[in-house]
Amino acid sequence: MGDMTFETDNFLHNVPDDFLPTALKFMEQTGRYIIEQIIK
Repeated sequence: MGDMTFETDNFLHNVPDDFLPTALKFMEQTGRYIIEQIIK
């Protein structure tokens, strides 16, 4: 199996600072979900 890249740079540019922790948590959860679906 190869590497997984999860490009989210553009997503973070417009996120307000006070919402950034929530956005980062969402990105983490989304990435983990995608990985789980791939390795099923």
